[in-house]
Amino acid sequence: MLPACHGPRSKAHPAIRQALRRCGGLTRGSAMVLLALCNESSVLHWRMERVGWLRGSHYATPLPQVLSTVVGMSIEMFASGMAGRCNEEAVLIHTFYSAWHGVQQSLRLTAAEASDSAMRDAMLHYGGYLTRKRDGEALLEQERQFARMFRAVQAMRTGTHSPPCVCQMHWAPKWSEAQRVFAAAFRLHHTRPGPSGDEEHDEALRSIAYTEDCNVQVPVGIVAWWVGWETLLRPHPDQIRTSFACLPFRVLQLFVCAQAAMLLGYVGKAKESLLAGAATVLYIADCFDGTFDHSLWSGIGHLDLMAYIGRVEVSVNPFAKVINDDPLPGSRWLPPPLGASTRASDPARRLPLNAGAGATALPPLCVDGTGEIFLRLGGGPRTKGEIGDKAAFYLYDLSGAWSLFPVSAALPPRPPSASPTSAVFVSIDLAAWSNLGHALGYAVPYVFSAFAEAYRHGGLSAVWRRREQLQVYIYLPREAQLALKKHPHFLPWMALLSPAPPVLLPDPAQPPVDAASVPAPARLARADEVNCHASGQWGVTLPPGAASGFGWEAFDLFAAVATNFPAWRVPKDELLHRVWGNADLAADMDTCIVIVTTCIRVLVVRRGALAKQKRQVFNLDAALALVLKQYDTSELRVAVVEMESFSLAEEVALATLTDVLVGAVGSAMWWAIFMPPGACVLWLTPQEQAYNVGVVRSGDPFASELPLWGHKSALEYGDVRGLWHIMLQGLAPSAGMEGKFQLSTEELRTSMFAVLERDVYVSPSRFANAMSGIFKHASWRKRCNATTALSQEPRSCSRTPFVR
Repeated sequence: MLPACHGPRSKAHPAIRQALRRCGGLTRGSAMVLLALCNESSVLHWRMERVGWLRGSHYATPLPQVLSTVVGMSIEMFASGMAGRCNEEAVLIHTFYSAWHGVQQSLRLTAAEASDSAMRDAMLHYGGYLTRKRDGEALLEQERQFARMFRAVQAMRTGTHSPPCVCQMHWAPKWSEAQRVFAAAFRLHHTRPGPSGDEEHDEALRSIAYTEDCNVQVPVGIVAWWVGWETLLRPHPDQIRTSFACLPFRVLQLFVCAQAAMLLGYVGKAKESLLAGAATVLYIADCFDGTFDHSLWSGIGHLDLMAYIGRVEVSVNPFAKVINDDPLPGSRWLPPPLGASTRASDPARRLPLNAGAGATALPPLCVDGTGEIFLRLGGGPRTKGEIGDKAAFYLYDLSGAWSLFPVSAALPPRPPSASPTSAVFVSIDLAAWSNLGHALGYAVPYVFSAFAEAYRHGGLSAVWRRREQLQVYIYLPREAQLALKKHPHFLPWMALLSPAPPVLLPDPAQPPVDAASVPAPARLARADEVNCHASGQWGVTLPPGAASGFGWEAFDLFAAVATNFPAWRVPKDELLHRVWGNADLAADMDTCIVIVTTCIRVLVVRRGALAKQKRQVFNLDAALALVLKQYDTSELRVAVVEMESFSLAEEVALATLTDVLVGAVGSAMWWAIFMPPGACVLWLTPQEQAYNVGVVRSGDPFASELPLWGHKSALEYGDVRGLWHIMLQGLAPSAGMEGKFQLSTEELRTSMFAVLERDVYVSPSRFANAMSGIFKHASWRKRCNATTALSQEPRSCSRTPFVR
């Protein structure tokens, strides 16, 4: 056995350490090469661990001498240098660091074609590497580093900053459906052309083989729903608004359709589909495993899909023979395929969502009036980089605006004294500034990142102390400064983070900002000012199990902070009287307007002047009138409001007092996050427009005559807060009624917001039926809460005995 390598050995790639243990009988020269590899690998990954969060030109620094020499060899030569031993380790070492080298080369090369070629080679090498992963083997830290570097380099090369795993708007139901189809139709044991031996599986594949989304007779590159694998090298910068959104959908579709093509003997189509699927998996490796709905999840992650490719027959294996029969270098040196995966559900094998994109604790820093950030990095990357005359360093923001921000790795000359405060850098897009739902989607993870630690150790009192130490800086990157002309929905939420006015940092790449256009309390940074802070926070922390920054812990903390914020306290008795008061009853006799009551308070939200899509809900007045006939005013009270007629503090308080929130899909339904657990949200949806709510009620989940009960929201906050979401589909309107009740195929194809433009026609009888079940549940919940309070015994009152 060779002696252990020196340096931080634990950081060396495990394949090298395994080779040190297994490769006996080597010449002294080969043994010394292996030992040098271990040392260089250790130092490389140790440095990446320390400064990998700072993206930039240091990624282009060439590999150390021995690693670079090995990468320059063929696999055959490298393996023969080990006397033919340890072929598995030789392949893993060579393919992994060849991929690493390719990414570095793509950043060093200035010609776009050469850079793309280097990135493609890196993708192929890394695909070959992942197909060799041992079954059940946990994800390695070195692989996490590669995923972070790969995505960051893509952003620096192409200007593509948005994570492609986002599945919003009309992509959300497609993603849910893709997961159902994948669970039903994809099998890891189907590895060769022809029938799989599983008739149920084969029948499922036949049913989709010739559909529009999976036509096995059409080449991959021209299928409208799919993205050609080469195109992934230069995707569109804004993937939420284009057909590049929700790439996990394409991954599942490509793998299922590959098996359909294998079943029917279309070998070329199967190989193309697997290659496109593998390339897409590699491109989104830092977010793919974290996007699954666990109620639909098949337990298969990105490592399992790559291992599956490694097991398929050579005629359809894209890493044995690539396009045009050009063999992957060294492919004949790959050892025999490994066995089937046995631990696909092991969480250690899953790459966390947006790996490395969590909140970064910044060292002492300064920020000037142009928005440039200066970091004090003792012993960090050099100030001169490998690209051009000036180093290019970036902070990578994946909080939602998804942008790269250039930073300096040294403080400015003669910086002012640092304030003991901490800078919080908030990056948002145009929609978040001007739309309530998007604003909350950004505010929640930022508040969680800033206060989670303080809250865990000291509760809200510690949160208020931490708040006094923060200064918020706002970026509006990539044309988002146009949002300053719109209503600032986002800005009031920043009061939760800091008592100091937020400072807007201008983007030099956009037109100049007039200080008068910045709404109070924010202010525009002055051109000559430099502010220094003892520390900083960049980006957001994703709670365990969260997707897109959302999670139970984050929302619970946000709700606790917002509903208890001292500056937002309002007289709830007065608010109750104004909204639900009965003019025929004296206030002291009205049991519906006391805070603790058995009366069910229903809040119906109508779209006001600030709403973007002017869709309407028809026949709602008739539906409400029918419901009110069935209940006494002391049992159920309904208020119809436009939320914008209240102050922000009143809107938050109003949601906490609501038992049932009713409205169409839109930003106003975000107020549900402040409702008490177990409360009900009734969604009025257009005819034949279904949402995945995690259906609990038995029966046909897409039957429009049934109100669908579930725990999932139709918006991005999903199943947090323990609410019941009830979906009620509308009907076709009477002939001649004016309104937009149907959408054309062209509208659906060209606009992601088209589904939000449909009007809703409510059936009074169906509405009353839905409200009947809601009333039973809400009444039971209030009795349950009262009983629990009296007995002082812990009990969940958020479930319902009325849904079967």
